[in-house]
Amino acid sequence: MAQNPQKPVRRKPAGGVRAVLIASAERFIATFSDDGTKCSTDDGPETMIACPLIDDRSSFDERLEIRGGVKTVTHTLKLVADRDAAERWFHPSFIHLLRHTGVVARIEMGDGRHLIAGTSANIPYGQPLKLRSIEALSGCSNADRPTAVMVLQCTDDAFAAEIDNN
Repeated sequence: MAQNPQKPVRRKPAGGVRAVLIASAERFIATFSDDGTKCSTDDGPETMIACPLIDDRSSFDERLEIRGGVKTVTHTLKLVADRDAAERWFHPSFIHLLRHTGVVARIEMGDGRHLIAGTSANIPYGQPLKLRSIEALSGCSNADRPTAVMVLQCTDDAFAAEIDNN
């Protein structure tokens, strides 16, 4: 009996996110492949802000929904950082950027892939990641350190594209 070779299943490591850079959606430039699954970016590190992540609690999730024949993908980026290192997150001008303009995120996943969220091939300027919530947590036990949790979310018509120029 012949075996049916299958693609290896790509599993998400715990936490799933190693590093995140964000940029204002107004200034971010990305070029997408014809099928929208790959992109390259013209923004260098000088125009992007690094998010100071801790341990393995940050995550990036995508949820596909089809309603009335219309496909939508909801992208949710949860960032967990040391509260002192994330002090910038609580600044009024940064919160204004996150709520009104939105951001594009360059996400390094735990499996080594680099993804772009907050822009897409079909809606390049219409769906940036926007602030859903920010929490300042003190912890539950004596060993817990104070953390900040920021959740960014957007909805568009495709899964996040992989970045070609890592």
